[in-house]
Amino acid sequence: MKTIQIILLVIVMSSFKAQSQIELIGTVLNNTTSQVELLQWQALDSNSLNTTNSNLNTYLLGSSVFDAAYGNYYFRGTDSINNGLFNFNLPSGSQNLVISDQVYNSGVQIDMSNGKTFSLAGDSTGFLFALYEMNLTTNTHTLLGFFNEPITLPAISESTCFDSNNGIFYFIAYDSSLTLKLFSVPVYGSSFAYTKILIPAATSSNILQKIHYNNVSNSIFGMMVNYDTLSPNITADIISLDKNNGSINVLQSFSQFGNYQNGTSNFDQATGTYMFVGIEPSYNYKHVLFNTNSLNLQIGYLPNNVHNIECDNSKFAKTKYNPTNSVEYTNLNNKVSIWPNPATNSVNIHSTQLFEKANIKMIGMDGRIYFEQSFNGNIKLNTDLLPRGVYLIKISDNLNATSKLISLN
Repeated sequence: MKTIQIILLVIVMSSFKAQSQIELIGTVLNNTTSQVELLQWQALDSNSLNTTNSNLNTYLLGSSVFDAAYGNYYFRGTDSINNGLFNFNLPSGSQNLVISDQVYNSGVQIDMSNGKTFSLAGDSTGFLFALYEMNLTTNTHTLLGFFNEPITLPAISESTCFDSNNGIFYFIAYDSSLTLKLFSVPVYGSSFAYTKILIPAATSSNILQKIHYNNVSNSIFGMMVNYDTLSPNITADIISLDKNNGSINVLQSFSQFGNYQNGTSNFDQATGTYMFVGIEPSYNYKHVLFNTNSLNLQIGYLPNNVHNIECDNSKFAKTKYNPTNSVEYTNLNNKVSIWPNPATNSVNIHSTQLFEKANIKMIGMDGRIYFEQSFNGNIKLNTDLLPRGVYLIKISDNLNATSKLISLN
């Protein structure tokens, strides 16, 4: 028997209701107990806050990363004895502190399709940068390759992002010409190679930072901060960065904040929401959510004194990549037809592949099955009444798999 599993992600514009379901995690120091606590909450919702105790005494700002493939939250921390890398596994609630690898830093990125970890760090000589693949369980690393030219990283952190669809590590840095470039490094190639493109809009007063990769639209978003010494506020723009030519498109501008907190920007893959923490001149900290699909903006609640904020994209990773699935994915794109694309009220699916006792499911990001029935190779799905969001359409009879993207307007 063959197994066919067809994955269809339906991307639609997200509403404010969808934004409120964004799952976040961060660290805070309890001043009473002098212990580090882990906070989990839904964006902008103060009633959703949950606290988990740890045995840590301190944590390092801007040192966190989230493994969406397996639900692991990492950051540097210190208990009464050791200084190392702390791991909190959200599905099991387990905690662990191991001695930290020297190449782990704020530029670490994790491939959400398989949980593999990559870090940009200095080589053993301290003169060149190199890219490493890390094992965060054993805190060991393997050298992938050197950048054989002088590279200067921006002073602001959050200058790396990762394309989990194609296995590409991106970062922004100044090369030997002292101009800001976008570097792209395919990490699964047979040999180490990279390309770079100029970002013309980035200058000494317009600082590009806080970049994130959208694994639905295959695009890069970031923040362009303008430092005007004549103004008490620091203006900033949320931008999209063209990874092919380095051009920038301004999506939303801000002028009400006196600063922007480092190490706290995030991107929710399911809704396409870019997030950061803005600091008002009165030193009030606000959480800013900008939906890059609908261009909707929300500003509101943030837990007091929270740091190392990460977005829990576990449901998205499980739905799109299914990293724990042992089924071997086979490319059957030429045997599957889906139309229209974009679609509005319905979508047709036809396959020339022969199925045996196959069925089809439409699964939401909340895990709910919205549609299920047998599949004989042809079907028309009614989509006009579905809630807006990301869906997984799965057809299976048990051996191969493929995926297709379609947009509902």
